Amino acid sequence: MKNTILTFLIISAFSIQSFAQKNFEGTVTFKITYGELPPEMAGYESMLPKESITKLKDGNSKTTQATAMGTNITISDKSGNITILMNMMGQKIAIKESVNKEKDASSKPIITYVDETKKIAGYTCKKAELKFADTDEIMVVYYTEEIVATTSNSQLSVDGLKGFMMEYSINNQGIEMTISASTVTKEKISDAEFTIPADYEVITKEDFQKMMSGEE
Repeated sequence: MKNTILTFLIISAFSIQSFAQKNFEGTVTFKITYGELPPEMAGYESMLPKESITKLKDGNSKTTQATAMGTNITISDKSGNITILMNMMGQKIAIKESVNKEKDASSKPIITYVDETKKIAGYTCKKAELKFADTDEIMVVYYTEEIVATTSNSQLSVDGLKGFMMEYSINNQGIEMTISASTVTKEKISDAEFTIPADYEVITKEDFQKMMSGEE
């Protein structure tokens, strides 16, 4: 079961949108809440992350999530390339995935803007509904135009959204998650935050999944 949770965390980190900021520099803290978990996950709620802290600067982002099994760090560079740093009982690995620059047009969602607002972390946020071609589900998001943002490429990019997502809900492997900003702090961020430590072994996402499943 621990391997299943680890794999879920990795897939979530790759699929949850990363934000590349042109003008905003600082830290955004998100609260993560869950819907009813699948039966096989019963009793493992404490192992899932409850908070996500994202540092943003010049198109780079660094997101840190603490779980009962350790801390996961996701770094996204200006081009949208994603690296996840994991320290698994002293084994330090960096799981890397390069951006797909030839993204299919079907990966872009149909965005419907809704005349509804909500106050999140002190920001007035507008509602939008996203419909992706490969699913029948509607993704509800709340975004602010007060933070200038562009989205980096990822498996769940939202090309065309008019602002920075402050709250959104997703369903990943049967687990419903709501990610909502709790604080936004404008501050100077060191470039060193976005570097991969030299003592981490770099592997691919596919290699990690094979390692978790026990494959050669």
